[in-house]
Amino acid sequence: PNCDRLAREGMKMNRFYVTGTTCNPSRTGLMTGRHPAEFPSYPADFGIPEEIPTVTKLLRDEAGYRTGHVGKWHLGPEDLGDQYGIDYVRVIGPTPKTH
Repeated sequence: PNCDRLAREGMKMNRFYVTGTTCNPSRTGLMTGRHPAEFPSYPADFGIPEEIPTVTKLLRDEAGYRTGHVGKWHLGPEDLGDQYGIDYVRVIGPTPKTH
């Protein structure tokens, strides 16, 4: 319901800037709101540190949404959906190790 209200009452953005030109830096920036260069290690190889909140974790844990990710993972060596606040993960392409 909040997403529907946001769509009705929200602002239309016609410019969008990404934190990186390739998939993982862009995904990391979108998920965390932080520039990927702030991380001590490359998130594609090591994942996003658990103590850093993600938009999906906030939506799930704070707002009560069910969350999902379908597509290429590339957020670390393993499928850490629960750590990132993602209820359902369906990886397309090479499958990462699962925990």
